[in-house]
Amino acid sequence: MIIMRTAFVFYFLSAIFSSYGQSVYHVSSSGNDGNNGLSPATAFKSIDKVNSLKLNPGDQVLFNSGDTFRGQLSIRQGGTEGKPVIIGAYGSGAKPFLNGSVVVANWTNKGGNIWEADCAQCKDSVTGVYRDRYSLPLGRYPNAGDEVKGYLKILSHNGSGQFTGQQAASHNWVGGEAVVRTNDWIIDKSRISAQDGNKYTLASNTSYEIRDNWGYFIQDHPGTLDQNGEWYYDRANKKLLLYSSSADPNKHLIEATAFSRCINVYASFVTVQDLRMGQSLNIGVYGRNSSNLGVIHCDISNMGEDAVVINGSGANLTLKGNNIDHVNNDGIYITGYSSFVCQGNTLKNIGTEEGRGKSNNGQYMGLEYIYTGTDGASVIKNNELDSIGYIGIDFNSSNISVEENAIGDFDLVKNDGGAIDTYNGKNHTDRKNQKIISNIIYNAKGANAGTPDSFTGATGIYLDAGSENVEIRNNTVFNCTGSGIFLHGSNNVLVDGNTSYDNNIQFLMSDDDQDGYDSKANTISNNTFLGRNDKQVVEKLLHHQSKAADENSFPNTTFNLNVKPQNKFALNSGNDAVLFEFNKSGKPKVVELNGSYKDGNGNAYHTQLTLKPYSSIILYKTSN
Repeated sequence: MIIMRTAFVFYFLSAIFSSYGQSVYHVSSSGNDGNNGLSPATAFKSIDKVNSLKLNPGDQVLFNSGDTFRGQLSIRQGGTEGKPVIIGAYGSGAKPFLNGSVVVANWTNKGGNIWEADCAQCKDSVTGVYRDRYSLPLGRYPNAGDEVKGYLKILSHNGSGQFTGQQAASHNWVGGEAVVRTNDWIIDKSRISAQDGNKYTLASNTSYEIRDNWGYFIQDHPGTLDQNGEWYYDRANKKLLLYSSSADPNKHLIEATAFSRCINVYASFVTVQDLRMGQSLNIGVYGRNSSNLGVIHCDISNMGEDAVVINGSGANLTLKGNNIDHVNNDGIYITGYSSFVCQGNTLKNIGTEEGRGKSNNGQYMGLEYIYTGTDGASVIKNNELDSIGYIGIDFNSSNISVEENAIGDFDLVKNDGGAIDTYNGKNHTDRKNQKIISNIIYNAKGANAGTPDSFTGATGIYLDAGSENVEIRNNTVFNCTGSGIFLHGSNNVLVDGNTSYDNNIQFLMSDDDQDGYDSKANTISNNTFLGRNDKQVVEKLLHHQSKAADENSFPNTTFNLNVKPQNKFALNSGNDAVLFEFNKSGKPKVVELNGSYKDGNGNAYHTQLTLKPYSSIILYKTSN
């Protein structure tokens, strides 16, 4: 009787704790789905088992460190305030790996350095193939270094669904994918449904009308395979083809994207932390109508499309301390949520391969945040973005601060974008309280491959048509092929205390011809605009239809105490005596000086100086 009563009490208490969400489930590659999962010794084995659980507030699902788990995790029950459902790790070693790919084995040499293997678990498409966890290139004709930077030219076109190439067709490309550049900011792709010589008919229209003398190339066709590592997926027969002249793929781990996402979250009060995710067909972390969702200290890499996508509606999203790397399209895409915190994340190699991202506007971005409401407050802070195909941070929201971020090497495959960019033209909404503060922006490349001209307009801070009520303060922008700061049809903007140095144009302001927005009621004060040589423009002002303007031509706009080389620097800015230093970290930086210097205001510096976090300084030498 005592034993029976003790057992009854144990199960009664277990039921109570379970109802209050106190269960901690463990998952290990050496586990068994027949276990209860409540300890490392009785761990589950698979993601499928976790998907079958009914989670309660406060529950935790922990994956064993160092293990790999293939499949798609879906969280459908969330927590409550103070009791989130936690998806995380246990044990020591490398972060557990939630892998969205399948292993492709048993390769057969078909001749001509082409290897073939069945991929029965692959879906209708494959967006990534990996050898020993490194991404391999999708076959492409012409190759990136051939012809004109990897593009063929369009001779003529018929609307958005048909074009004729200037070059004779080298192959029957029907079934392959045409990647067409129709604008500086657009790279579209569409299946080729018919071909007559060098005339191609597309299965779906491009997002903008095709343009003569612009570029295209062919991908996703077996005829493109001619370089080591290039691959093609035969979706009809579910076979993978791989070009390899130097290595037997059977001696390597070859994986292909198969599961749409690594993690789905369809609930609120969920925290995903300390995990590694990669190699999914589409997305790493996907959330839908998931308020109070946190993604913290995760590594997300080798994504077929996007790393993090959260849409629907809600509030209180937190992305903190994540490393996002090698993503074909967007690093982070958030829409419909107020009170978004994105802090301390690193995003590298995002959307850097033409044709691997999505079609239409946007795409190939580091981070895009859209919220049309007026409640809440969002912060994008202390993030590092490097090697981005198009825009670094794109925001379309009120009540937001973009501050103390370091953004470098962007606009690598598209033009006419900014490191920090916003647009409010079509479907204009009233926006207030937008701040761009103390960011370090550098090395805007610009990409004119597939275009008929030499334009490489890549801008540091870009306020596009209809932007309003924005504060741009204490930022540093340098080495951009376009403008350091560009106000394009923007009004009620404060540009104060910024340093724009060594850009093609340091400051550009113009009206907008297309959407009809004028630049007006702006304040441009206390900035340092300095070109490195006489060819770089300090300030350029344009009216509609590119008519020249001056500082008195924009209604209610004031220019006050902006530092320019002709009235502040004793030496030509191209002289080696000019010293430019910046600090893109969150810690003070000590700069050793090899002589005496002065800044533009006449302040003297000797021996060394200390730069505050996310700041810069321009000095000229006065003595050795």
